[in-house]
Amino acid sequence: MGKPPPKKIRLEDAVKDPARVPAEEAPRVLCELAAVQTVIAAKLSESAPATLETSKAASPGNYLTVEEVATRYKVSPRWLRERADRIPGATRPTRKCLRFHEGKFKRWFDSRK
Repeated sequence: MGKPPPKKIRLEDAVKDPARVPAEEAPRVLCELAAVQTVIAAKLSESAPATLETSKAASPGNYLTVEEVATRYKVSPRWLRERADRIPGATRPTRKCLRFHEGKFKRWFDSRK
């Protein structure tokens, strides 16, 4: 006769002591954990954008990516990269990374109109 089926470990027990999860139960437990993570992440993202945008707007030292500036000001990323050396608040934290200080860029961009 074969082995009896392994006893299913409860999700709560797996979280408390992951070492007790048998190898044959690991795929099921991981799927259940992923489902829980997805639900929690969805709830978090429902409330996070408003909070995140509020804190960004209030922050005087906020830096934007090329893509964020291009979208917000309706210019091309190429246009920004070509002029980065002449734009106040543009900085290159690394050789390939370009960021723009939000406040300085806004003042510069608005003064060009």
